[in-house]
Amino acid sequence: MLKQMFLLIFLLISLGACAVIVQNNDSSDTNEGDLFLEENIEGFRIFEVSTYSGQIENELFNESNNFRAFFTCDFHCNIFVEDIKNEILYQLDAPSFIPGRPFSNLEWTSATILEFRQATQPHHAVYYIIDVKKQELINAIPEYLP
Repeated sequence: MLKQMFLLIFLLISLGACAVIVQNNDSSDTNEGDLFLEENIEGFRIFEVSTYSGQIENELFNESNNFRAFFTCDFHCNIFVEDIKNEILYQLDAPSFIPGRPFSNLEWTSATILEFRQATQPHHAVYYIIDVKKQELINAIPEYLP
């Protein structure tokens, strides 16, 4: 009987500790994701440039053909948006951009919203959503790539 009572107490303590560990892990993941987005929103910038270097890759026009997005990779990979109507070339930059990694999956989801990814590791990437007209980062989402 005493042995069963110790076993029951041990199980209850173990389950309680597991619940606390799971609860702590869930809350820290949320905080890290919020912090990641916050740091990228604060550090995100779109700035005017006169030219680009390297070969244009993955060029894509929006539906009204007044914006063009593309990236170049020479020593560093950079992503650009051109305002065709006003003949202004912009470079995008964020704290989480990795200079040697190319961008992919450029897609205009509306006339001014540009979405793309940048792989950070073989199975991880960051998915970006940019409003080019307002020149702001809407979201930066770390994701797992199977």
